This record gives sequence, structure tokens and C-alpha cells, in this order.
Amino acid sequence: NESDEENEIDLDLTYNIMAHAYNNRNAESEMKRVFQLFDAENSGFISFDNLKQVMNDLQNRKLEGIPGELPDFDHLGDDQLKAMIDEFDSNLDGKIDIHDFMKIMDYSM
Repeated sequence: NESDEENEIDLDLTYNIMAHAYNNRNAESEMKRVFQLFDAENSGFISFDNLKQVMNDLQNRKLEGIPGELPDFDHLGDDQLKAMIDEFDSNLDGKIDIHDFMKIMDYSM
């Protein structure tokens, strides 16, 4: 049937399009978007309060039963969150800037 043939998906073409899009994604721009999720005030930094808020938001999503696999952050107290910042805070100002964040993301991948 001709209409069935017209509606068939060309899997090779679909794969090639998706592979092209994946290979040409801009990792730096994706990292900047993730950074902005943490930097709620658009200050250019992730502060302790920003990090704590994101962890609380993730925990609340988990408690609300929102679907998706979320890590368990219950065990992270203030000291652990501060240690996370201190680990990558290159200029020792108590905050993570975009360059520190990029290093974190490179380190974790």
C-alpha cells in the first residue's frame, strides 16, 4: 500500500539526523544552562545558599513523587555542601564561578 510506504520512517535517515545533532551539540552552552539552574540570582556564582536550595528542590521533587530517578541527598548536611564548594573554589571566595563549574563537570565525566 502506497500510503503505508509514505508513513514509514527511514531509520537510517533518522539515525543520521540524530547522530549529527548529538555530535554537533555545544557542550559548553549546555553546561552554562545547567550553571544557570544553580545560579538563581544570575550573580555569576553558585553560592552555598544556591547549592542548598537546589538540593532541597531535588529532595522535594523526590518526596512529591515526581517521576524520574533522583539521587538521595538526605545525607548531605551543610558541612558536606560547603566541602563541595571548597573542593572546586579556585579563588577561595566561597563560591563556584562558571570556570570552576566547568572543571567540576569535566572532572565528573
